[in-house]
Amino acid sequence: MAVALGIDVGTTNVKAALVEDGDPPRVLARGSAPHPTSRPSSGWSEQDPAAWWSALLVVLDRLGSTRSQAASVAVSGQGSSFCLCDEAGRALGPAVGWQDVRATRDAAAIEARLGGELARAHGNPIGDAPEPKLVWLGREESDLVDRSYRALSAAATVSVRLGAEMALNEGDAGSWLSWNRRDRAWDGRVAGELGVERLLPEVAQLGSRIGEVPHEAAGATGLHPGTPIIASTTDVAAAAIAAGACDVGDVFYSKGTGGFLCVTVDEEVGDHAPLLALPVGNGSVQLCAASNAVGVAYDWVCGILGIDHGSAEQLATAASPGAGGIVVLPWLQGTQQPLLEPHARGMAFGLSLETGRGELLRGVLEGTALELRRNLGVAREVAGSAFAAVVTSGGPTRNELWNRLDAAAAETPMIVSPESDASVGTALVAGEAAGLWPCALGAGRAMRGQGVRFDPEPALVEAARAAAAIADELAEVTLPLFGTAAGRGRQDVSSTSRSA
Repeated sequence: MAVALGIDVGTTNVKAALVEDGDPPRVLARGSAPHPTSRPSSGWSEQDPAAWWSALLVVLDRLGSTRSQAASVAVSGQGSSFCLCDEAGRALGPAVGWQDVRATRDAAAIEARLGGELARAHGNPIGDAPEPKLVWLGREESDLVDRSYRALSAAATVSVRLGAEMALNEGDAGSWLSWNRRDRAWDGRVAGELGVERLLPEVAQLGSRIGEVPHEAAGATGLHPGTPIIASTTDVAAAAIAAGACDVGDVFYSKGTGGFLCVTVDEEVGDHAPLLALPVGNGSVQLCAASNAVGVAYDWVCGILGIDHGSAEQLATAASPGAGGIVVLPWLQGTQQPLLEPHARGMAFGLSLETGRGELLRGVLEGTALELRRNLGVAREVAGSAFAAVVTSGGPTRNELWNRLDAAAAETPMIVSPESDASVGTALVAGEAAGLWPCALGAGRAMRGQGVRFDPEPALVEAARAAAAIADELAEVTLPLFGTAAGRGRQDVSSTSRSA
C-alpha cells in the first residue's frame, strides 16, 4: 500500500488526509481538529501558530499508524494569513488572519500612492493582502518587525516546522501585492516602496520538493524520517484539485468559513478586475470572488439561537421560500472581491413580529446563496463564459437545503464533491510528486466521479430572483454608507495597537 499525506491549516481547523493509490485513488483516513481565533480589538483576527501545530499533532494521531507509511507530505493553508518568524522559522508573535481589517487606512494610503505600480506588477485590488498589515505592524509594533527575518504563510509556517525550507508556495505568494504575477517573481520596486523586501521568502513551485522530515519532527508527528515535503498551493486551489475542478474553464465554489468562487483560466489572462487573480502554480490562474462569511454566518445564527445544525436545517427547510419576506446581507466581517468594503457589516431587511427561528435561519442560508449568485454573475462577465455547472465542496455542502438554495440562486446546477477538501487535494499533489499517480487533477476528477448534482428548482428560483432584486438594491444603497460611517467618529481599527 502506498499513501500520500495532505495537511491543510484552515481558518478554524487543521485537517489532514491520507490518500491511497489506486484507480481511482481513495481517501484512506482523514481528520480535523479546531484551533482558536482571537479578536483582541475591533476588526482584528489573530491566531497562535503554536495552536496550529498542536491541532496538527491531534489530527495526525487520529489518522493512525498508517501515516508512517506516507511516501510524501504537503501542506496548504488559509488565504493570506501570515506570521513573522525568526531565522529558524519560529513565530515571534500571533499570526495575522486573512479576515483582519485593522489596516484599512494603510491600505487606502498604499492604493493612493502606488496604484499604478500595483496594477503593473500584480493587478489585484488590495483586499486581504498582507502588506498593509505589515505596514501597520511596522508603525505600531516596530520592535516585532525589526526582530523578524521572514513573513510566512500558515502553510509555510507548519511546513518549516515539519522540516521544509523557508519558502512560500507560489499560490500563497500570489496573495501578496509584491508578487509580480506576470514575471512569477517578487517585484523589487513594489516591495521596496512598501518596506517589506527583506521579509519576503523564497517561492517554491507547485509539486517541487522543499525538504524532508527530520528525526525530531518525525518523533512528534509519527511520520518516517526522511519523508519528502512537497510544495502545494492555496487552500482553495488544493480543494479544487481534489474536486477535479482546477482545469482551464472549470468553475469551483469552495464553501467553508467563507466562500470562494473560482474560475480557472490560463496565465495570460488580461483585465480581471474586480476579481482576485491567484496563481495555482502550474501555469494557470484562479479568478476568485470571495465572501468572508458563509459557514461562519450560519454558525453565528445557530449560536445566537442556541440550536445545533441538524435542528437548524429542519427549521429552515420547514420555512417557506423567501424566508417570510426577510432578505439577509451576510456581511458580518466586511466584504471581499468583487464588492470590497472592509467596513461593511451584515443586515436583515424585512424583520417583523412574525419572523421566527426558521425564517431567520433560512434567511441566512438564502443570503449566502444570493452572494454566490452575485459573484457568479461577475465571474461570467469577466471570464466571458456561461459555466454549465459549478463544482462545490466543503463542510456546509452537507446541508442539503443549502445546496438546493445555491443551485436556485445561481440558476446553475451545483455538483457536490463530498470527498474534496484542501487536505485531500494537497495529498494528491504530494502523491503526484512521489509517483503514486500521474496527475493530481486527474486523480481528483476520478475520485469525484459524477458527484451529487442539485438542479435549480423552479419555485426556489422564483423566490431567489425576487430576493435578489431587493438584495441588489440594498447593496447599492447601503454599501457606501459603511465607509462613510467609518469616517465619522467611529474608532478606526487601524489606529489601535495591541498595547492600547
